[in-house]
Amino acid sequence: MAKNKVESRPRRVIKKFTHKFYILCEGDTEFNYFDNMRKIQPDNITLILKNMHGGGYSKFLEKIKESGNSNYLAKFIIIDLDVLKKNPNENSNFNELLSYCYNNNISRRIPIFIIINNPDFEYIACLHIPSFQGGDYHTFIKKDLKFRDIDKFKNKKEIYTYLNSKDNSYQVMIGRLKKCKYLSNIYSYNAKEKDVYIKRTIISKNNECQNGSNIEELFDLINTIIS
Repeated sequence: MAKNKVESRPRRVIKKFTHKFYILCEGDTEFNYFDNMRKIQPDNITLILKNMHGGGYSKFLEKIKESGNSNYLAKFIIIDLDVLKKNPNENSNFNELLSYCYNNNISRRIPIFIIINNPDFEYIACLHIPSFQGGDYHTFIKKDLKFRDIDKFKNKKEIYTYLNSKDNSYQVMIGRLKKCKYLSNIYSYNAKEKDVYIKRTIISKNNECQNGSNIEELFDLINTIIS
């Protein structure tokens, strides 16, 4: 006599905790970069992106206020310092944005990292490439990287893959960033509590003439979580 077949209980799928990051990008290059990058992240990293298409610092303040909670681990505002250099009228808007982020962070809400690329993200992109030795990076993009014009470079969808192939990498870029930054965020990450806390943000206006960025903070946080 055949034994009754015992139906197996469906296996319960336990979802991994997802670390969500909200990233406001100033323009097409950085948006395409992080959009390309987010597609290769592990399951526990989610990047939510918004392309601001320029618009000045007041637009960033408006958008970050609207962003809400949505269980983000952290929020990142990625902006170019050349906006402030070219338009001194943006100074008050920039200070208002800094003030809002400062008050938000000391209140222990979802931390907001301001990432400043000086002069812009295209320069930071060129730092991924060992053969770039400084100088006119627009000429380097057109002459050495063989892009017809800067817009072609900005609109390249697979820009992250392109800048992280062969000998090029974001690790090369980070290694070439100077320590004298215009802005830096001192933060800590508690893996057990899954919590990020920005202890303080340092502004060094004397470094305005030094090209660079604090964009390594974003990569360092993601890599800390993955490892």
